[in-house]
Amino acid sequence: MVELASSRPLVSTYSARDGTFTRCNLPTGEYDVIANKGIYTDSQHVSTTPVSNFVTLIIRSDQQSGDSRQPVSAAQLAVPSKARGELDKAEQAFRSYKWADATHFVEKALNLWPRYPEALTLRALIERHRNSSDLALADVQKAVEYDPNFGKAHFVLGAIYIDVHRLDDAILTLDQGIKIAPASWQGHHEMSRAMLYKGDFEAALREAAKASTLAPNDYPQIHLVKGYAYLGLKNQSAARVELEAYLRLEPNTENASRAKQVLNHLSDEKEQTSDSPSPLGSPQ
Repeated sequence: MVELASSRPLVSTYSARDGTFTRCNLPTGEYDVIANKGIYTDSQHVSTTPVSNFVTLIIRSDQQSGDSRQPVSAAQLAVPSKARGELDKAEQAFRSYKWADATHFVEKALNLWPRYPEALTLRALIERHRNSSDLALADVQKAVEYDPNFGKAHFVLGAIYIDVHRLDDAILTLDQGIKIAPASWQGHHEMSRAMLYKGDFEAALREAAKASTLAPNDYPQIHLVKGYAYLGLKNQSAARVELEAYLRLEPNTENASRAKQVLNHLSDEKEQTSDSPSPLGSPQ
């Protein structure tokens, strides 16, 4: 997909199979031409004139095969570069668990561009970490409103719906997000959690398995969901394998303490699975 951003509303088109595209009758002015193929992008600033204008963009092609014509966020592409820079700093701080710095930079990004879906979504994640579900919910709902094609916002919204036990809303939201970004492991992982809490253990396992095939690394929480789903299906041996895998990867969390209690129950043949601690505790 190719987007043309300026002070005017965004316009978009799809390129032909050979990568060429044409957009006619554009007013003279300054534009950012942004080409997208799946998750990859390239951009170039151009000044249009009354005569023909040409632009060359190069995009990495080392992505998975399949239809690259996935929905692309026009709202994100309209964000000023300074706001993008502040969000980059915020994301780096967030990944390093520097919550104060992440909050500082994300606020700067939103001051520059209040309708910034990515920044609103990141602030929602920070608020979720601080157990401020109401604030998180308000921010990510705005992100979805401002950009209905931003898959990650749907996934974060779905996760927060799980946090506040709105499971039907979570499933509907996550389903929409997966339609937008079907190759995102996060969407399938959150859906597996929602299905686990709904008691649909087979569906939880299917979604967790899908998340496993898409995740770039061995993500601990996927093993946790699988463990409790197998437990719900009375497959204690498979549950043990998954919970032990989870504990090897993430041994020092609140969920790990619960998983250890479950394993202790499984070790005692006289204990009934139904007496085990509540799966996952409060949603993560």
